[in-house]
Order: sequence, then C-alpha cells, then structure tokens
Amino acid sequence: MKKLNSALFVGNWPPPFGGIASHLYELLPGIVEKGIDTYTLSFQTEADEIQKLENGVRNFFFNPFSNFKRRMLWILVYAIINIKHKKDLSLKKYLRALSIADKVNCIVNEHGLTHVFTYDNDQIHITPFLKSKFHNLKIYSTIYAGFYVNKHLYETEKKFLAHAFTFPIKILSCSKYCADSGKEFLGIEYKTKVLYNNVLENIYYPAISGKRIRQKYGIAEDAVVLMTMGRIGYEMGIDFLIDYAENILNLDEKVTIFFVGAKGELSSQVEELANKYNRINFAFDISFEDKPEYFACCDIFTSPSKQNYPCMGIANIEAMMCGKVVLSSKTGGHLETIEDKISGILVPFKGNQLNAEIYLSELSNVIASKDLRLNYGIAARERGIRLFTNDHIVEQHIRLIQE
Repeated sequence: MKKLNSALFVGNWPPPFGGIASHLYELLPGIVEKGIDTYTLSFQTEADEIQKLENGVRNFFFNPFSNFKRRMLWILVYAIINIKHKKDLSLKKYLRALSIADKVNCIVNEHGLTHVFTYDNDQIHITPFLKSKFHNLKIYSTIYAGFYVNKHLYETEKKFLAHAFTFPIKILSCSKYCADSGKEFLGIEYKTKVLYNNVLENIYYPAISGKRIRQKYGIAEDAVVLMTMGRIGYEMGIDFLIDYAENILNLDEKVTIFFVGAKGELSSQVEELANKYNRINFAFDISFEDKPEYFACCDIFTSPSKQNYPCMGIANIEAMMCGKVVLSSKTGGHLETIEDKISGILVPFKGNQLNAEIYLSELSNVIASKDLRLNYGIAARERGIRLFTNDHIVEQHIRLIQE
C-alpha cells in the first residue's frame, strides 16, 4: 500500500562520518519528526545484509555484488527489458546499477514509498531503472563535484548520463557550483535546487568547551590551535598543510596544528610530522558525538581543499556554527559558504596551487589578533544561523516531498 509522504535516501549513512553521512545523520531524524516515513539504503563490503532502526530511520545496508548473485536471474531479465536505457554505459556499471535499482525497487514496493533521493554522482546511474518500474515514483538526485574533478570516470558514458538526468524531478546539491556541474560537463539543461548542508545549532555552538580535547592531546591552554577536519588526503589539501607546517609553526611560538579526520593516503605522513614537531597533533576516525568538542578546542579552522574539489565543505559550516574563524581555499562551494573578509577568509590559487604567501599572511593576521578571530567568529555564527540550520534544511526537504 502506497504511503503518503514517504522517502528512501540512497547514499552513505554513518559511520564513517564523511560529508554526506554527517548531512544525513542530522537531516533524516528531523524529517521523521515531521511525520515522513524515512528509510535509507547504503552499501557495505560484507555479504550479509543489515537492517536497523536509528533515530526513527529504518536503515538497510547491503552489498550490490551479493544482491546480484542472489537475484541474478531476475536482474539479467531486467537487463534485457531495459537494454534501451543502457546507451554507452559499460556492462559492469550497467549490471551494478541494475542490482542497486533492484534493491531500491524491492524496498519501494514492500513499503509503498513515494519518493527516492539518491546521493553522489554514481547513483544517477540507477534513475532510469526506478522510473521504468514505478512511473509515479518521484526521484530527486543529489550530485557533487565528480564531473569537475573526476571527468575521466564519466567521459565514456555521456550519452547514458544525459539520458539518466531526464528522470529526476530536480537535480539537487549543496551548492549551485555542484548542482550545475552536469550542465557544463554534458551540455544539457535540467531543473536544479540548492539545499545547503545542515548543522544542528544546539550541538555546534560557541559556548562548548574544548578543554577536554586539549588536555587529551597535551595542547596548552594558551596555544593558538589551527585545525583541519576531513579525510586525511590530497583532495582536502592536507599535503599543503604538511608542506608548509614548519612555516606555519614559525609564525608564532604558540601555534599548534591539529589534523583531525578519517584516515586517508596522507595519514602516515601526518603521523611522521607529529613525531617530528611537538606542536603538531592528530586524531583519526573520531566519533560523531565528539566532533563539537574538537571544533571547540581550535581557534582557527582551515580547509585548504584542492581547486574545484569542494562542493560546500560541511566542516566549514560546523566550525562557523561554533563561532570559529574559517580560512579556506577560494574555490568551488566555499565561495557560497563564506563571505570573504566578512564571515571568513578565502585564499586564492596561484596557478594550480593554493597561494602560500597569501595563506600565511592571512593566517598570521588572525593568529596575532584575538579580537579579529572573535569578530570573524561572530559573523560566521550569524551566517550559519541564517542559512545552514538543520530545521531550515529539513523544511526545504519537506516542501520537496509535499510538492
């Protein structure tokens, strides 16, 4: 029996806490509170499926390859029926998309759902195979920066993607920069809506104490902490901070650099750096519950992401909500998140590299002035409350579902 106002979110559900996961972790319980039956479907490497209920959200975890093996006959029949939708999509991606779509279709059918939200560029692959089964199903697809930063992954399937983009009612993203990425890459037009990433202002706020975190990592009370939070990899600009760590430490004897986030390809280099300098610390794979205290322990937050990479930067918003001055790269969705020299600082690129001279100069200014940090932090919090609260983004989703 079809339910009025019910939704399945196909994407990454925590843990681990990447940007998509953090967004859904706070958003979906808010949607449940508004009376929407809410489900998620996420992927795992293990063969066994897991179902659990968390904060009122019914979660399904499954393995696409295992699902394909288990339902191979039906999926192969479905592949023949839907061959007109394949276009130039590779056989491997076609069968994977069918396996995911098969699982989505089963959940939609079993629970009578009315809406499906997909997350990440790759999940646009499943949209033709949902619509062909449920003609009245309303599909919204959220995309990110993949068409900017990983063009090579999609060059051979442009015909399919242009076709797949016709099935969602709207293409969503957390910034106009990313929402429009398919238009530029594929040369097509489609309806878009920007839904900013959301933050719970009663969890991330300026009065939180970071004392426990400072004590845990031996950071002095009077230290000026420059923190980054995200995957410890190249895309997040961690290599920039590694390369210029000594220059940063030399700006002031009270400066401490704190690398926080999910382990990535540069984790070992960060550990080596921390062993070399006693004013460099790291914390990998922290819990979601502890995140606000980590933001509270810092004085300056930085996100020197690579050019064209960030769609928005949810960590920037979390830091802004905590009343922190944010120093980020001038690219992608950062330009929509931060008002330069008002609610934060945006550092331009010089060629393909972040301009180190300007970065160090701006950093030196905010290190030297507590009042400057405070003023930026107040403006950042005000902008966060105006645009990025969870209640505001929940209401925008509710309006979409109730259209």
